[in-house]
Amino acid sequence: MLAQIIELEWPGFKTFVNARALSVQCLIVEGSYHLRAFDGLFTVGCFLAANREEITEYTTLYATTANQVVQPLTSGVPMTRGIVTRTGWHFEPRAIKFSTATFNSLHNSKPDGFTVDTGTSWGDATLKFYNSAGTELKRADYASDELLQAALLAGCTCTIMDWQPTYDMDIRSARIGLLNEVADDLAAYLFVIAAPDLPAIYGGNANFSAGGLDLRFIPQKIPLQFDGQGAKFLAYDPVYKTNKFRLKFTHQVGQNIDFMIVYEHYKA
Repeated sequence: MLAQIIELEWPGFKTFVNARALSVQCLIVEGSYHLRAFDGLFTVGCFLAANREEITEYTTLYATTANQVVQPLTSGVPMTRGIVTRTGWHFEPRAIKFSTATFNSLHNSKPDGFTVDTGTSWGDATLKFYNSAGTELKRADYASDELLQAALLAGCTCTIMDWQPTYDMDIRSARIGLLNEVADDLAAYLFVIAAPDLPAIYGGNANFSAGGLDLRFIPQKIPLQFDGQGAKFLAYDPVYKTNKFRLKFTHQVGQNIDFMIVYEHYKA
């Protein structure tokens, strides 16, 4: 949506320009001056009819710096529109599906397969399982997939899915959905944590669903959107993992919740 122009008289217009150190955009038509100034989504205008004495003040103090290209933000995004993403980047949602307390349920594949069970993994998501003591239940500790799954059904109370793409991105929003509705008597909570490996003092461990989202309130097969309204730049860092997102589910022992998330982001 285009920003609405706020029409001001000359005193208010020049105050706005001076306070923000803006370049005035000027169009002269038959001796009358049509002035505009932009600051992000704010656009102010001023009309100076021909022979108005304020024209002299404008030409003396502002005309020499007028009609410059509107300065971009440090991210390279012009200030005359809402931030979308960087020039040359494109929108690329990523859908990841898995089930809590279910081994080998992570689906995060490239579109190069020809059946539902084939396709090369993107390799940037992991699924882990924990018991109530916080001990990870992992495949290496069991003789077979079946024995691990039995252990998950008997003791898994926490499922964690981490996603960390190997590129810089502008994250904007996410959509989540449940294939099987969570029963009223089976409480399960979702926590979303950005940069979980980075201490909060450095900007990590940012909670995106503080308090825990009670999945019993999410209807079956009706997506729920988390919209940040604007894109947030996250740089890929293999050491500090600044662009990692963690979904942490606390649930009943062995509880199966079929879950999908679509990360809506921009990338080069």
